[in-house]
Formats: sequence, C-alpha cells, structure tokens
Amino acid sequence: MKEFGEWLQGELNSRGLTPTKFAQSIGVSHASVSRWLSGERRPKRVHAYKISQALGVSPDTMKIFGYDLSDNSGERIIISPGNDSYSLCEFLINHPEYIQAFEGLVDALESKLLK
Repeated sequence: MKEFGEWLQGELNSRGLTPTKFAQSIGVSHASVSRWLSGERRPKRVHAYKISQALGVSPDTMKIFGYDLSDNSGERIIISPGNDSYSLCEFLINHPEYIQAFEGLVDALESKLLK
C-alpha cells in the first residue's frame, strides 16, 4: 500500500498541480503540503476533507489512509480549535448547507447557558 505522501504526489502529478498551487487551492501553506508529501506529517482531518474535495476523490479513497470523512448523513467536517487555516466563518461561507445546523447548535447552547 502506498503512503499518503506518495499517493498525494501522484495525484498532483496526474493533474499537473504544483505543491504551491495545490496548497493555495486548499488554504494551507506550501510547507504543510511539503511535509505531507515527504511523510514528515499527515494532514489533519479538516485538511484531508479539503484534499478529497479539491482532488475530487471519494471519502472511501481517504479511508485507505485512515481518514473517515463520512457518516450516515453523508460527508461532514469537524472544525477543531486551533485550526488557524480554516475559520468557522470561512467554513460557513464555503458550506452554506451547514448554516441551519450551526444555528440550531447556537440556539441549543444559548438555552442551556441562559437557564
């Protein structure tokens, strides 16, 4: 089985993408992509999702590398604290289908906090 970095390099090559262009397209630094390609680091789940979207590969493809990007409701993404390259606002702008769910979460939190 290929390592993630080796697979990603092949995907970029087959699409004629440079690591720099790819980094820009998914909103990460060139250094991050370089670390993934070299095997020094693995992408966070949020970045694995962006990689799958940018390359047009299914969540099942990403499962090969240990990333579960789907559940019973379809594709989803988790935004983790400290993820400086992808803010919540940026996420909601790019994924308006999640706004209603987010509003429901805010309402639920407000009702618990204001009791």
